[in-house]
Amino acid sequence: METSPTYVTPRVVIALSELASGHPERALPVYEEIRGLGKSGASLAAQGIADLALYQGRPRDAVAPLEQQIAVDEKDNPGAAATKLVVLASAQLALGQPAPAAASLDRAVSLTKSEPVLFAAGRVYLDLGNEKKALAVAADLAARRAQEPQAYAKIIEGNAALKRGDTASALRSLRDAQRSFDTWVGRFDLGRAYLEAKAFAEAHEELELCLKRRGEATALFIDEVPTYRYFPPTYYWLAKAQEGLKSAGAAESYRAFLSIKEKGDGSDRLVADAKAALSGR
Repeated sequence: METSPTYVTPRVVIALSELASGHPERALPVYEEIRGLGKSGASLAAQGIADLALYQGRPRDAVAPLEQQIAVDEKDNPGAAATKLVVLASAQLALGQPAPAAASLDRAVSLTKSEPVLFAAGRVYLDLGNEKKALAVAADLAARRAQEPQAYAKIIEGNAALKRGDTASALRSLRDAQRSFDTWVGRFDLGRAYLEAKAFAEAHEELELCLKRRGEATALFIDEVPTYRYFPPTYYWLAKAQEGLKSAGAAESYRAFLSIKEKGDGSDRLVADAKAALSGR
């Protein structure tokens, strides 16, 4: 930063490091500083501010910076616009706006066929209940030669099976994905699938590893684009695994999850469940 005062990347890394260290209040000023560092700075700052808002459970606060920057990025950087459209879709879905969320995803995949965008879009399509579009995205990824996109395809397929209640197929796809290409998000989803199968020890192992490897969640695609919004539910699902194992550690995990969401607007359904679980102890 001293050598190149307008260099964006080290500032993004600092913001993400502060966030992953449990200091979101220190990350926001860094993103605000980045906003003034040219077009790339403004673009990454909007992504980071929205990611931070979703991490804390404030989807309404994510919408405005995303929409403003998408309008700019669509002219100069369609790939960056597409990345933000997927995040916008997540925020819209959290706010109970499925139709706008679906439209945002459709716009995103029309702008780029990059692997991070397609993979993230496929996951949100499933959250919207649109398995057909999610599996179409998975088919695109599966047709590529590299192991990484093929693993992403299997993760989407595994999540689709999980949504259908086919836990056995979900586990097969997610294990295949991890054998092909080990990813943080693949382990997270595998932990969720083990929970559905009531394989609590295996779920605990995967989710504990997600905690230990939390740094990978800051930028899932190793491109300095913030993605730490994926991380908080790790604590919630770990608590569920600990409950299944009759472990007293479940309460601590629920509290860790709720501490992240303490500034949230209540739109995250997991928050109410975590509070209810704690009050019943």
